[in-house]
Amino acid sequence: MLDQDRMAGFATFLGAMLLAVAITMAFFLVRGFVPPFFVVLLPALIGAGLLAAGLLSRRDDGWHRQETPPTRRL
Repeated sequence: MLDQDRMAGFATFLGAMLLAVAITMAFFLVRGFVPPFFVVLLPALIGAGLLAAGLLSRRDDGWHRQETPPTRRL
């Protein structure tokens, strides 16, 4: 099972890839090739959602809810 950091990174990467697909399809749409509407809309919506979820997720900072940060001994 993936930890929270890996899941957030995967969601961010997959969301960015889907947004790139949507932008590419929108470019082809402007150039005259008409892809089906869901080929542009679905990757854009899913990609934006995954990208936002990946970037806004709380990531583990390693403190595990301690009141003070751990100190380093020299």
